This record gives sequence, C-alpha cells and structure tokens, in this order.
Amino acid sequence: MKAILWGSTLLFGGLAGSPAFAQESGQPQADAGDVIIVTARKKEESLQQVPIAVTAIGGEQLASKNVVRFQDLQQVTAGLTVQSSAFGNNIPSFTIRGQRQFAPYMTLDPSTAIYFADVVQSRPQGLNAAMYDLESVQVLKGPQGTLYGRNTTGGAVLIAPKKPEAGNGGYARLVLGNYDLRTIEGAANLAFGDHIQFRAAGQIARRDGYTPNHYNGVRLDDEHNENWRLSLRLRPAEGIENLTVVNGFHARENGVGYKLVALADPAPPGIVYPDGYFATLAAIRAQPFHSTNSDLVNPAARIKTFGLSNVTTIDIGEVQLKNVLGYRHVKSFVAFDFDGSPAAFFPSLENVRSNMWSDELQLQGKALGGTLDWIVGAYFFQEKGSDQQTSTFLAVRDSKGDIVNRSYSGFVQLNYHVPGVDGLSATAGVRITKDIRKFDAQSTVNGNCRFGVNPCSVKRRLSYAEPTYHLGLDWRVTPDVLVYVSHSRGYHSGAFNFLAGNLAALDNPADPEFVMNYEAGLKTDWRIGDRPGRLNLAVYRQDYSGIQRVVGAVVNGTFVSSLVNAAEARIQGLEAELSFSPAEFLKLSAHYAYTDPKYTRFDRAVPGGGAVDISPTRFIASKHVLGGEARLTLPVNDRAGRIELVGSAYYQSRTTFNEQNYDGARFFPTSFIAPYTLLNARVEWSNIMGSNASLAGFVRNLTDKHYYAGGTDLVDSAGTTGVFLGAPRTYGLELAYRF
Repeated sequence: MKAILWGSTLLFGGLAGSPAFAQESGQPQADAGDVIIVTARKKEESLQQVPIAVTAIGGEQLASKNVVRFQDLQQVTAGLTVQSSAFGNNIPSFTIRGQRQFAPYMTLDPSTAIYFADVVQSRPQGLNAAMYDLESVQVLKGPQGTLYGRNTTGGAVLIAPKKPEAGNGGYARLVLGNYDLRTIEGAANLAFGDHIQFRAAGQIARRDGYTPNHYNGVRLDDEHNENWRLSLRLRPAEGIENLTVVNGFHARENGVGYKLVALADPAPPGIVYPDGYFATLAAIRAQPFHSTNSDLVNPAARIKTFGLSNVTTIDIGEVQLKNVLGYRHVKSFVAFDFDGSPAAFFPSLENVRSNMWSDELQLQGKALGGTLDWIVGAYFFQEKGSDQQTSTFLAVRDSKGDIVNRSYSGFVQLNYHVPGVDGLSATAGVRITKDIRKFDAQSTVNGNCRFGVNPCSVKRRLSYAEPTYHLGLDWRVTPDVLVYVSHSRGYHSGAFNFLAGNLAALDNPADPEFVMNYEAGLKTDWRIGDRPGRLNLAVYRQDYSGIQRVVGAVVNGTFVSSLVNAAEARIQGLEAELSFSPAEFLKLSAHYAYTDPKYTRFDRAVPGGGAVDISPTRFIASKHVLGGEARLTLPVNDRAGRIELVGSAYYQSRTTFNEQNYDGARFFPTSFIAPYTLLNARVEWSNIMGSNASLAGFVRNLTDKHYYAGGTDLVDSAGTTGVFLGAPRTYGLELAYRF
C-alpha cells in the first residue's frame, strides 16, 4: 500500500443533524434553530427565508453522512435520484422530481444543471471530482425559470468549494478500508494579510473493484483517480473581490461492471442469439451477486477534466456588480459491454472531447427605499467538441460528429416587499434564451455511409428562442413560519439525434421540452419545551410537454435509435424535511419524498409506420423515498474530546432504469429495480485528548444488501437486459488532523 500524505483531508469538526450547513464555519452543528445560509437566489440568504424548495448540505457534514460521491447524495436529499450510468461511476445521471434527460452525447443536455464554483458543468464526466473540501452542496428542486433558467427543467445542484480564508491552516485525512481502499486528501490555507488568500487542496483515491469479471480476472467498479484544486482570493480594495478556482481530475479505471440478467424469449424479430446463450445466462445467474462474465478484453473508463472559475464582485454603493467567467475541458474514453456476457454481442465505446466557455454578468441591488430587491443579468455559453460512439451489434455502427452548442440569455428578477403587510413579498422574473446547435454528423455501418453521401459528412443547424419565468408570493407569518406559493416555466432545448442512422432521422430533431411548475411550501422552526425542531414542506404539480425520449428498434437488420418528442406527462409530489433535538446529546433528522409521475400521452412509432400507445410506461423515479439519521453524543469528559455515534437509513420503493418499460401489451419486469433499504453507521472520536486529531470508523450498506444501481434494458430491441450493481458492504477507518 502506498500512502502519500502530502497534505490532506476533511475536518470533522462540523457534524450536522439536519441537511443544511451552518453560517459560521466553526459552528459544530447545523441543527434546527441555526441560521443556515444558501445562495439559491444568487445572494446569501437564510435557508428558512428563501421561498424555494432547497436542501443544503455543509461540506463538513458530507463525510459524517457517508456521502463521498454524487450517488450518495440521494440518501440525504428528498426528491433527488442519482444513478451510475453505463459509462461509469464517474459519469452519473441526475433525476429531480422525475425530470431526467440522460444520454451523455454532446447533442443533448441533462435536465438538471450542475454548477461548480458558480460555473455550469455541461458534461457529467468527472463530476465526482468535486466531492471534497467543500463549503456546501445545495439542491434546488423544480424548474428555476429565471436565475438558473436554461435547461433546468428538473432543478440545479450548486457545489461550492471551500474558499481561501483568513489565517493559515488546513487538514489532512487518510482513509483505509476493505477492497484495499486508500484515500489521501488534504488542504492547506495561506493568508497574506486581508488582501491575498490562497488555498490548495487535493485527493488521491484507490480501491479495488468490487465486481470481479470471471471472464478475464479484471475487477470492475474500482477507483483509481486523482484530483487537485487551487484557489486564489484577492481583495485589492474595499468592496472589490476576485476569486479564481482552477481544478483538475484524472481517472484511469476499469469502468462499471455490466452483468447480463435477462433475455427475451423468444428473441425479438431480426435478433439471433449466440449459440448456448440461455445456458450462458443460467451460468451467470449461478455466480455470486457481485460478479460478471463480460467478454470485454480491455474495459476502460479514462476521464480527464480541467476547469477554471473566475468570479469578480464589485460593490458600488448599494449596487453589486458580479461577473462569473468559466472554462471546462473534458476528455473521456469509455469502453463497456452493453450485454454483460461472454459473447461478443453488444460491445461499445464512447469517446468525447469538449471545451466549454461561459460568462455571466449580473447587477443586483435595492430600490424604492429598500422595498424592492432586483437582479438583472446576461449570460453566454459555448461548447465545442467531438463525440463518437462505436457499437458492434448486428453490424459495426459508428456515429460521430463535431458539435457546437451556443446559448445567449438575459434575465431580470424583482422581489417586492409589500408595504403595510409585514413579511409579505412578491417575486417576478423572466429569462429570454436563444440556443443554437450545430452538428457535423458522420455515421457508418460496416464502413458504409448511412447518409448516402461521400465524404460521409452532413452539416445541420438548429436555433430556438424561448422565454422562461418565475412568479411567487411568500409571507413570513411569524419570525419562525414562512409560507409561499410559486409558478415557473421551464425549458429544455431541442436537440439532434446523435445516433441518427439516416437523413430522415437527422432532419427530424427533437423539439424543446417545457414544464409548467406549480408549488406551495411551508418552512417552520419550533420548540417543544426548550428543544428545537424544524419542518420544511413542499407540494408541487408539473405539466410536462414535448418530452424527449430515445427509442431503439431493429429495422431491416440494423439497430436504429430515434430521438423523438414522444410524450406528455403530469408529475405531482410532496417533499418533507424534519429535524428535532429531543436532548442536548441526541439529534434526529428525516426526509421523505412522494413522487407520482404519469404519462398522459406516450406514442411510440413502430417500424413500417403507425404508433403504439405506451403511456403506462413508468418514470425513472421511486414513488416513495424515506431517509433518516440519529446522532448520539456520548457523555465523556470534554478533555477527552467528543465521541459521536451516527446511524442512518435510506429506503426507496420500486423504480426503473429504462425510459420505455412497456410495449403496449406488457411491462418488462427486467426493467425494474426492486425496493431496498440501506443502513449506514459511523463512530467518530474528534479532538482526541484535546488534540487536533480525529479518528472515525464507518460502515456503508451495513447489511450487505444486494440491489441494482442501474442498467440498460433492451429486451424489446436487442433482447438483453444488463445491469450494474449497487456497492456491497464497505467499511474502513479515517484518521484526520487539523493544523
């Protein structure tokens, strides 16, 4: 084992009992009654005063809540689902309130926008690199309409890295665990007076894969990556600040462990299984749960990213000018086996190169004697790059192209505090967005151009201009009770079908999606005796139209993928977050999400013409999700330090990993993930005998529950269902030191 303690890790001083973070970084808890600061409206405000459904998790809470990657966030956030993808654990898929658009092609954008250091991350590759040395993670639910208006029909996730601060110091952290887990993490902060502050942070992670491949002995679902981050904060004069954050990520891993779990019987029309394929399936089923038997000789998930964020703020009297400049480079190569079997049936690879620039200029301030808060801004986004996917199924299909995505928008939002009615405010905002997409498409099958041209290159251009908006009314009934209602319009840009197999498919791109969101919420702080509690509720309904879906079928002996506006839907639900401290030594928290999405129309085209109604298809969302945590502080002498025991549970009802799981006559049972419950535990001894050292032990998935983390169901086209597996029981020790 190689341990390189070059400066690493997480300070465990701030352990929270509710999903939020404290205003002061030194505050040990973020429980009911604390002032919790969020930036959901692009300014610092108390969580309990913001009329938006937001879950906020402090950076110092992530480890204590067993959150070490994005996929763990769903266990502590109501309404959020994060699944691993076919393209690896470092390319996650996000769903908020049933809104999901995930195919990682550059011609498409996800429905949930991820922001790191105020800069949008247009591609999901390498996002787990952000999950260390953080100020906070905030999850904004539902279409934001104005301030985060482009393509955020589901919501937005805001990741704030730890800023350089006054004083010198830092932390180091070493984690050792089963599957030969070795993680080294740390940060060092240097301050040169009040005007120059610098922070360097990094993380190295190694872990053997928990999914052995019996075909070639390779262990899949491993970790082998490095992260680094440098931050510089300049304050040259009073009211002027510039914050620059540069970061990099490099992963060289074996990728996700695909496993064949089902075959259509009989095979779909035009499909001929390899000899003995059902016997192969039976042999795979007889193997241990955490195993696969994939013929992919050289599995790979190689990702390299580089990012830059530069944020300048200038206070001019009561007006603040802010400019956010961003850049991100992504280089990704992933080889995977769609069928997850020892037969050469459906191997694939994905190759992406992307360069993204963005800039947002905003002004905000007050008017009308302080009764009107206003913000106005302009935004530019451009992404250029290339994408390629090669698959061998019935034939060798190669889809690739050079892609340009460009967006311009302007926005304004006003918040008016109604005179004469204490605590009553009205909000109105609008955003106008113009999206431009350019696609130089190249597609071949067995080396022959599918577009019938030579050279095999067809250039196309799309342009859309759409308004989105947000309207709201909120009333602070008492200092501890806020009620609000809101309505917003969300928009998701139209897109080309990256896998278009002919000119007709290329010349019929998908139109934009639209979401009309209606929401009501309640935020309360209260006490039972002298013990604090907090309850936040949100109920919503969304009318969802123009839903983009990727549909696959075999046509004339060739696998064809289509991107269509196939559906309309109604989504409604409830979210609740509760925390209560019945005693000084005990803190409890829980969250619940009820999500009820239903297609009101979903027509699927069939080869030869016509369509079939598949509106009973289920969304990729669990109807019921419940999580909870209990945190117990043991009564030990203060000179000995602080000992905490933490137990948490997470339950989700049945869900699916396939966007079409009904063919007009039956459901595909292999598309569904059965309900499961995960238990986690942690014990931590911090400030050991008055020192700056901490020691913790953790167990994730305490009962070693077997469950699916996602998959690809092609039973109606290719005849196969491949899944990737949820992590088994993992455990380890963490040693941390503050300096």
